[in-house]
Amino acid sequence: MLAHDLAGRLAAGDVRALARAIRMVEDRDPEIARVLREVRSRTGRAHIVGVTGPPGSGKSTLCDQVIERWRSQGHRVGVIAVDPSSPFSGGAILGDRIRMQRHTTDSGVFIRSMAARGHVGGLAAAAREAVRLLDAGGRDRCLVETVGVGQSELEVMRTADTTVVVTTPAAGDAVQIIKAGILEIADIFVVNKADLPGAAKVYRDLKDLVRQTKGHAAWQPPVIQTSAQTGNGVDELVRSPPAASWNAAGASACAPRSRRSWSSAPPIARGVRSTSGQWKTSLPAICGTWTRMRSPSASSIQTVKQDADGADSRSPHAATRAHAWCAPLRAACSPHADGSGGHPRRAASARGLRAR
Repeated sequence: MLAHDLAGRLAAGDVRALARAIRMVEDRDPEIARVLREVRSRTGRAHIVGVTGPPGSGKSTLCDQVIERWRSQGHRVGVIAVDPSSPFSGGAILGDRIRMQRHTTDSGVFIRSMAARGHVGGLAAAAREAVRLLDAGGRDRCLVETVGVGQSELEVMRTADTTVVVTTPAAGDAVQIIKAGILEIADIFVVNKADLPGAAKVYRDLKDLVRQTKGHAAWQPPVIQTSAQTGNGVDELVRSPPAASWNAAGASACAPRSRRSWSSAPPIARGVRSTSGQWKTSLPAICGTWTRMRSPSASSIQTVKQDADGADSRSPHAATRAHAWCAPLRAACSPHADGSGGHPRRAASARGLRAR
């Protein structure tokens, strides 16, 4: 009865019910599983934007500016801000929300800080379920800000529909830019603190990186210079695709991160909000854009097949993410394959859905 009542209040937009449900997720309350089942049908409507980058890059201040613009457009916003925990005391200073405090009295903005509690990957263990609860509570725009990350904390890419990677003029030289890791997951690059010396060089290096690695891809991540302190460049960020869906009436206009490099925008836009059967009709158009791959192993095929087949019971975003990973791999192993197919790196990413 408690779970049913809480789910009903949450679906009605009760902020206290939302806060209590997130607390239950963090505390691993057994009742939260029932709450999540109750509200499952209301999820999948929000567009989730992950903001990640190294410590001190200005992620929180940038989020504050994005929130302001979303609210001016009438969107209801939910924010999950993750802060690091001390490896010695286990405590955490939940400081990210301080830079967003001007929105604390706005009923259209819900901000929840979380401690990482030793969870690796850049997010808290409860972050994914918290985002689902924000979605079910009627927040049509969700921001997920990670802790300050290095080169391998990539969990945000399995949670967000659009991933924004924030860098600064202190990002390093060209060799640092081309290293594998966090820079590979970006839908949008942001060079923040663009008013400082060295910003133009980092901007050029990132543009070169995109041209060299994504030159033949259907989606090439834009590189945007901003100054979160003054707000310069933030309007361009909010307008830029796939972030253009932030301004749309719903998530159907977006081209989420997990589909950015192997699909063209029109079939994806048609498939994002479709049912499983309708989504599969657009897969040939998606697979046709894959031109380079190595043969994936049989175990990789089986893993992503299981993920895709079981994804329809989760949110529409999760289902489309799983199908997007699985379909090119299936096409690669088809006896009628024409050389297009999946990317080996995505097989490893798809395995992460099994933990979801």
